[in-house]
Amino acid sequence: MKDHHIQLSKWEKDFLDRIDAENIDNLSTKRNDSNLLLVTKSCPCKNIEYITACISDQEIILTCKISHKHFDSTAWDGKSFGVNQRQMIGKAAIEFLDFISGKIIVSQVYDLQKRVIGSGWSRMDTPEIDNEEYENLIKEIYGETYKKEWNWDGEIK
Repeated sequence: MKDHHIQLSKWEKDFLDRIDAENIDNLSTKRNDSNLLLVTKSCPCKNIEYITACISDQEIILTCKISHKHFDSTAWDGKSFGVNQRQMIGKAAIEFLDFISGKIIVSQVYDLQKRVIGSGWSRMDTPEIDNEEYENLIKEIYGETYKKEWNWDGEIK
């Protein structure tokens, strides 16, 4: 494991070991005011700006300037506490690595006055599912909308 110059819990170390195994350069690790570990990598896309993993024993939140995604250890029922955490850490670490390799898309939906009315996070290899009821509700509230999407390398047109 790389020396991150910070004391780590078992779960934080597990997450970093998985990231370090891929030899990712220029990772920043620090604690926030709540003593949660933050693992950050700057992004070349100015709209995304960064990817940060905020790690606690119960949850990992991956966030960028546009959107975020939660990984919760209680989401895997029927398993012991440690197994749930290992699954949470494994899935979050894969998503973190997939994000910086361009396999994740983040998006924002705008109204015609260019106000952000929503954001999203999805995989490049998973087609978006249309939700006609939701689309109709958004149209009723905001009128016409448009969406922009980005991955690690920039805007997807």
